[in-house]
Amino acid sequence: STPSDVDGCFGIPAYRAGTAAPVPLWLRWIFALPRYTIRSAYTFHAVYIITYYNGLGAGLGFISFFVAAGRSVDVITDPAMGWITDATRTAL
Repeated sequence: STPSDVDGCFGIPAYRAGTAAPVPLWLRWIFALPRYTIRSAYTFHAVYIITYYNGLGAGLGFISFFVAAGRSVDVITDPAMGWITDATRTAL
């Protein structure tokens, strides 16, 4: 193999964006791993926090409204941050 084929970590061939080559499975796993930590936070929230506030007397409709309002903010912020990160040019 040529030096340009094996310039990734630990001798793993580097993935070149914009080429016809598919994204390797190991790279897809690396990009997916942070989602598992987020999912555990959602589970903790659903099981303990909502149950706690319900025990304090807050109605489930009241709790659901604020959970939905918080997630509705993501409708604006997620695409906006995607645009910002895509438009930002760095040395990397």
